Amino acid sequence: MIFSLIGLCALFSLLCAFLFYHIKAVILRRPPFVTTKQEGVNLAIAALNLDNGSVLYDLGCGDGRILETAMKQTNCSKGVGIEVNIIASTIARFRTRNMNVKILSMDFNKVNLQEATHIYMYLLPATILELERKILSECRGGTIIVSYDFALSNLKLVRTIHVPGPTFGSHRLYVYKVIG
Repeated sequence: MIFSLIGLCALFSLLCAFLFYHIKAVILRRPPFVTTKQEGVNLAIAALNLDNGSVLYDLGCGDGRILETAMKQTNCSKGVGIEVNIIASTIARFRTRNMNVKILSMDFNKVNLQEATHIYMYLLPATILELERKILSECRGGTIIVSYDFALSNLKLVRTIHVPGPTFGSHRLYVYKVIG
């Protein structure tokens, strides 16, 4: 009985932390933690075209599924995930614990993107607009960027990929290349 009560309290604490994060995200206009379905993950990894020497940055990495899949399915040299949600970043660290992946629990605006050869993001338009200036000033020419569902306005669009979705219709992957 006591273990059930402790388990229930732990679950309630996690739920409260999760809800607090989402309420705080709305107030601070930060994107909420929303997972990408596996079909979208696979298409994103293919669109990134990772190879030996690739350094993948996942901005708002959530639970780390993009990084985990990239490291398992490609020859990507290194992964860096940036996530402000403590619960999600802890899960991401656990998922990628035996891989050459670093998860940073911080705002991606405070991370230098110069090392990135590839960037993945599933962020809201207001956040993307803010981030575009950073990408243009810090990323090298040739850096590949894949954005799930939301387009960037100041980068060269290479292609758009349709991602079928069973519940809310379809999604899009926007693939860009930094010129310079």
